[in-house]
Amino acid sequence: MARDLPLGRIPFGAVYLIDAQLTRAEKRRDLTRMRSLHFNTVVVWPPVSRWDGDPPGQTAFRSIDEVLDICAELGLKVILELQGQNTSQQEAPELFGVTANKMHLNQPAYRRLVEHYLREVAEHFRGHPALLAYDLYNEVGGFHDTDPWTIAEFVGFLETRYGHDIQALNRAWGTYFADFASIQQMPPKFNEQYDLWYSVVPQLDWLRFRPQNWAQRLAGWGAIIRSVDPEAVLLADVLGNDTLHDRADAYYGATDWAVAEQVDVLGLSCWANMLDRHWEQVDAFKWPQFWRAAQSASRGKQVIISELMTPNRTFFPSERSSMTDQIRLWSLQAIFHGLKGLFYWQYRPFRRGLQVAGRGLTDFAGEPTDQAAQTAEVAAFVERHAALLARLHPDSAGCAILHDQNAHDLYSIIHPGDHYLRAHAGMFRGFWEHGICPAYVIPDDLAPSVPAWIRVLAVPCNVSVSAHTATALIDFMQRGGVLLTESRFGLVDENGNLWPEVPGGELAAAVGIHESGFTCLFNGTVTEERDTFQLREEYYQFLQLEQPVNVTLRTTSGEVLLVESRVGAGLYIHSPLILTHLLDSERPAALFIFRQLLRRVQAALSPKLALLDKPPLVDISVLLDEQDQPALLGITNFGHSPVTLQMSWDLPLPTIGVGTGCALDLSKGQLTVMVPARQAAGLIVL
Repeated sequence: MARDLPLGRIPFGAVYLIDAQLTRAEKRRDLTRMRSLHFNTVVVWPPVSRWDGDPPGQTAFRSIDEVLDICAELGLKVILELQGQNTSQQEAPELFGVTANKMHLNQPAYRRLVEHYLREVAEHFRGHPALLAYDLYNEVGGFHDTDPWTIAEFVGFLETRYGHDIQALNRAWGTYFADFASIQQMPPKFNEQYDLWYSVVPQLDWLRFRPQNWAQRLAGWGAIIRSVDPEAVLLADVLGNDTLHDRADAYYGATDWAVAEQVDVLGLSCWANMLDRHWEQVDAFKWPQFWRAAQSASRGKQVIISELMTPNRTFFPSERSSMTDQIRLWSLQAIFHGLKGLFYWQYRPFRRGLQVAGRGLTDFAGEPTDQAAQTAEVAAFVERHAALLARLHPDSAGCAILHDQNAHDLYSIIHPGDHYLRAHAGMFRGFWEHGICPAYVIPDDLAPSVPAWIRVLAVPCNVSVSAHTATALIDFMQRGGVLLTESRFGLVDENGNLWPEVPGGELAAAVGIHESGFTCLFNGTVTEERDTFQLREEYYQFLQLEQPVNVTLRTTSGEVLLVESRVGAGLYIHSPLILTHLLDSERPAALFIFRQLLRRVQAALSPKLALLDKPPLVDISVLLDEQDQPALLGITNFGHSPVTLQMSWDLPLPTIGVGTGCALDLSKGQLTVMVPARQAAGLIVL
């Protein structure tokens, strides 16, 4: 039931930005209209109204109290957003001698200021009938200073990591520090290539430190709120996603997994312009990748969208408009993939400042637009079926993708770019094109062994593998699992040191496949019946194969394209190409090769609903109940033509929970679904 979720509901609504210019009458009108849209929750920022203070800047709550009191009257709940927007509007740093509008995550004075501010807010709102939860930080990130306080935190991290043994650090770093205190006086120059020639570990350790630093601050802020209000529900939201965006980049600094560990609810900021300028071509599969990865990172906690993009950000947009039917499709697609809450950014357009005239569900006078009507339709669907939706989880068909942040960090240090991210996009897309939406795991999830629910584990572009991970993967295959890898897998260990055999960590001996060389100029031809596919100047790995390794696909001139090896009761499948990059760029040869690969693992996959065919630009998601039985089938057609889908079906005819113009037919054990262009269908299976 919805009440069993940490938030006690599936929250649906919008961010309501409280401006000093808003009158009480305007607030009541806005909130009343939001309630009429079937919204049940509002995110409020800021949680203090310092413009009401006397003198200006002193803590005041009058304007915010008005909103919470009106929400209580209307039956709306409120999430208070504590940090992460304009800092001057929250803790008034100008009054305390701290630089305004600049976050200092580790500066003692700033930390005391934030702690004081959080305590004031929690003490004021504790027990308010409209209060639902606190958002500790909106869009965790934005801190990338190497100030003295942060370096001191980093040195403490290093002391713990290396067991207070400076010689252990020196061996890893290739340095000659006399003690850990010396690092404080001469911190690494993280952006200078010269320092990388002998060891990349100083930079790797810095990137390992940053998510932990954020996690410590989030934990501390949560402890402050809980010291005042022990029953408080805490959330934080992340901008972007580990599998889609460069977490080693200066802006982010925190992984989804690190943030999720510190809160009750994980929030997501979902901005289409972060995916691609050509949204309609990519959101069909990249949004599911985003949402499946985030739910994996939450480890079963409630996941919501804290901000879903509405119109463009300002009066002169820098990216394509989303002021179409897109917002309805995104919203339903999110619910179909198991997200349990959704907020739009935002209700009213900005009245002033950087984003003036942008981001709203209303016109400039506050009248709801067509976009608001679209959101109301989705909100009504969630409202009707909240009890069902709250207890469902996505079907991954026993398939998972390994996301290794350490491997990503290695790439970002040695060869900056989107190499690792492109691989993840390609791997997810390969499965998605065939109706499978994998879950994600990280190396920590493989201890003490790969989870039993995983039958197929894909490892895209992991140039590095630790001895621990290698052992877990060997055990996984010996117990019957299917492991998929690609070119250059396991070349180095987790610190970037070359393994004597590739793949390393005793994997080569276990699978009977060894790398003997590499080229960036591979050319080949592969055929399928009457079709011919070309590979030109590709990355390619030369392999030495032991018996009884089986070559399952070759070029017309005999070069290996796919190999497989029996390992215990399981199977190892490897491509010497960087197949995922070719999938990401929709190369026909890659799509053909992946089809051959999928045939080899089909028996190990176990989707609850067997899709017979899936048209392009159509997303399909299956949500399961507590007994892992199908309960909801979601179909989102981003194409501009109607589609007809067919699947094997031994269940009763489902009902159409949402989807104008959709049609169903069940005969001879086959369900046929027709979905019009630019439409989504939610089919409830009872």
